[in-house]
Amino acid sequence: MEPEIRSEAALSRLIPDIAGWRRSTGGWPNPEENPISLPAEWVCEILSPHTEDFDRGPKKDAYGWMGVGWRWLVDVERRRIETFSNQRGRMLAGPILSADDSLGIEPFPSLAVPADAILLS
Repeated sequence: MEPEIRSEAALSRLIPDIAGWRRSTGGWPNPEENPISLPAEWVCEILSPHTEDFDRGPKKDAYGWMGVGWRWLVDVERRRIETFSNQRGRMLAGPILSADDSLGIEPFPSLAVPADAILLS
């Protein structure tokens, strides 16, 4: 199931490819609720030629306004992961991970898995 995340404040309804919540900070969304009104801590989008412009443009801004903490763009074609963090409602670019880098960055600092594990096509 792809969760639909809704924010009345941001006037947005978005469907990320993957979303994650931390029980320790915001709690879990109700699995029976869709759309979900609890902002995700982290979202991940898998870029495709059909969605790339929207994922890089309006969707990025809406996630910031919603209060999503981190956002990753997985670009399988270019074999990289672009990371973003929310700073006062704006998604600011962070590290760009290549296939040889570890996924152990925010929000997963202890994750010792190479980025190549999710970049394999």
